[in-house]
Parts: sequence; C-alpha cells; structure tokens
Amino acid sequence: MTGCRHRLDEALQRSKPCPGVETVCVDLGDWEATERALGSVGPVDLLVNNAAVALLQPFLEVTKEACDTSFDVNLRAVIQVSQIVARGLIARGARGSIVNVSSQASQRALTNHSVYCATKGAMDMLTKVMALELGPHKLDALPPDFSETQRLIRQPGRRGEPWGGARRNRTPRPDC
Repeated sequence: MTGCRHRLDEALQRSKPCPGVETVCVDLGDWEATERALGSVGPVDLLVNNAAVALLQPFLEVTKEACDTSFDVNLRAVIQVSQIVARGLIARGARGSIVNVSSQASQRALTNHSVYCATKGAMDMLTKVMALELGPHKLDALPPDFSETQRLIRQPGRRGEPWGGARRNRTPRPDC
C-alpha cells in the first residue's frame, strides 16, 4: 500500500513486478479517504508502512501546516492503516507482519528536520507498543534496519556510499 499524492503512475509501476502485491493510492492525510480505499482491500498478510513526508523547516519557522501534514502521514496514517490490517488478520485468525519503515532521523538530530525527526521517533515507539500488544495475536510489528535509498545516496558528503560503504553487503535495497 502506498500513500501518494503525486507520482501515481510511478507507484503503480512499482507494484507490477511484484506478484501478489496490490497497490492502493490514497492521500493518507485524509482519514475518511483512507478508510474507503482500504475497505475493499484484502486479505492482507503483510503490511509495509513506508509512506512519509519530510517538510524541512528550521525549528523556529515550523508551521502548523507542516506539523499537521507530517503527523497525519508519518504517524497517524500508520496507526489507522495498521489497525485496519491487524483487525482483519485477527478476525481471520491468521499470522501476519506489519513493518513500519522509520528513519535514522528518529535517533539523530538533523538540521531543519525537527518535525520529521519527531514523527519518526514517535513511530519507533509506536512500533514497540504494537509489537507488545499484537504479539499475543501472532502478529509481528517490526522496525527495519538501515536501508540504502536514493535520497540517502544523494545526501551531501555521502559520496555515493552511505556510512562509507561499511554495511554494503548487509544493506537492504528497496527493490522487489
């Protein structure tokens, strides 16, 4: 499931090489639209919460709109979509997994990232609570390890090698 306002065609193309993956495009900042979009999807055995926005602003210039959008997409949507999927799995008596894609920004202070870092830190704790509460239902809530993404590779000072290439052989890539 992908949250996307832009790049609908790109999101749909990414799902084609992955059999059994159904892509749903919805504005995850819109609770009702998300509820409607996911109402006809299923059954879901694996959920990857990967949608995010990073509206970068200096701390003293953070706007209400940036906070609302960031928390709506980066945290509240994770709660909503995970609840829908978890309830379906529990109702079916099925095992399943929910993976919440976080960021190194949850553990590290980055200039102009105050809201983004806050949402990712909150997601990390949410994932721990989900694992605690969903475990008895045979559902896993998992945080991922470091992932090499194009955004990370393009960061100034990285020279194309995240962490100096130290984890090259262990670094998951966002490919199907």
